[in-house]
Amino acid sequence: MTDADVAYDGLADVYDWLVPEALLTPEGTVAAVAAVVESLPTGGRVLDCACGIGQLAVGLATGNANAAAAPASRSAANSSNGTAAPDSPSTAGPSPSPGTTPTSSTSPSP
Repeated sequence: MTDADVAYDGLADVYDWLVPEALLTPEGTVAAVAAVVESLPTGGRVLDCACGIGQLAVGLATGNANAAAAPASRSAANSSNGTAAPDSPSTAGPSPSPGTTPTSSTSPSP
């Protein structure tokens, strides 16, 4: 485990405290970057690198983007597993190991 892994794993435990409240929901995160989101084509592909707990990727998928999330740490990946609501139009697979190609994605249903 590298020093970066240790640092990011430590952040995962306090993520909700560090991030402004408006950014703790998928909708709030998308609203914060609305100017960029509006330029995306419907079904556009987005990779959210170092995604934290995946709020942006889930919000983008809810808005019909094809979004994949790649967390910077295993702890963040584990925390992100509960980000998408069970009845949301997104799907999530197993959490990738940091530094690997993401195998989980958040994408809208057809």
